[in-house]
Amino acid sequence: MIDPGLTDKVVLITGANNPYGIGTAIGRAFAAQGSRVFLHFFRARIRPAQREGVHEAGSPGARFYYSQQIKSADEVLGDIRAMGAQAYAWECDFSDAGSVPPLFDEAERWLGPVDVLVNNAAYWEADTFVPPGAELTNRLVELWTDRPAAITAGSFDRLFAVNTRSAALTMGEFARRYIRRRARWVGLST
Repeated sequence: MIDPGLTDKVVLITGANNPYGIGTAIGRAFAAQGSRVFLHFFRARIRPAQREGVHEAGSPGARFYYSQQIKSADEVLGDIRAMGAQAYAWECDFSDAGSVPPLFDEAERWLGPVDVLVNNAAYWEADTFVPPGAELTNRLVELWTDRPAAITAGSFDRLFAVNTRSAALTMGEFARRYIRRRARWVGLST
């Protein structure tokens, strides 16, 4: 049997409050290997129109997506702890570049130094390069969302802050701390 060497490793997973999401599945997989799991999450602040008709079950789509984005990580934590794993969570907004070091501080406070980082956080809002008033030829987009707004500097900055900048900053923080403590990964064994 192959031992991946994950027992008691501290795993930090960003973007892990959606019980149906990739971050949750990753957290469960690490927990099944005996890892200690620290979940980052952020409850989206959705517009009132997005809240309208938000539901838990039914066909995938914008309403279901938004219903998951407003959750805390409590449900996911419960699932992972029910597996017998040690797990904690902390909420922070990655649009604030200063939130990354405190995230690692919290993980270390509860579980110890981070051995594995999984960058899974993502942000989305409907925008398009098509100017307002122009006819959309691809009607598939309307199955997912209302007519997207034209891209702006603000919408691009929000997407970039979470989807690109925070990933780079978390990798940098992870590397600094990992090197500072002279950590070494012991590879697979059989």
